[in-house]
Amino acid sequence: QGEEGVVVRFGKYVRSAQPGPHLKLPSPIEHVYTPNVDRVRVTEIGFRKTRSGQIKDFPNESLMLTGDQNIVDIDLVVQWKINDAKNFLFNVHEPTKAVHNAAETTLRGIIGQHIIDNVLTTGRTDIQIQLKKSMQDLLDTYNAGIEITQTQLKDVDPPAQVVAAFNDVTSAKEDR
Repeated sequence: QGEEGVVVRFGKYVRSAQPGPHLKLPSPIEHVYTPNVDRVRVTEIGFRKTRSGQIKDFPNESLMLTGDQNIVDIDLVVQWKINDAKNFLFNVHEPTKAVHNAAETTLRGIIGQHIIDNVLTTGRTDIQIQLKKSMQDLLDTYNAGIEITQTQLKDVDPPAQVVAAFNDVTSAKEDR
């Protein structure tokens, strides 16, 4: 249940099969790949959760430049699933890496169009919606067979080295 069978004969796509009993030729002639099309997969940008539950930061992925030349540290979670098993198996060599690269590239482009105040405060929802649509458009051009179900900005902060300066600016604005 939840899997879709993709039948290949001598390495060439022949047909797709839904769950249930089906006949196929013996293994050297036909082979069946069965990716789970119902499972929602998660890709993390800017951080990774270890098996012990600790969070490891990846600043080379998470540090981005905004439209007003400020640096912001963004952690992103992308949820996705397979919507076309044939395309998923045959059109993209490493689908997980493709989603990761599409998310990082698209997010950098979107963040570069916004000012830092917008990214840190009110624009997060708009950025998430725009990111989901742009990622889906990019993956569709590759016929990746992947559907982006959700994008979520986990943490959006100034870089750790300048947090104190950003707090001072925020306090000054509030005092004014």
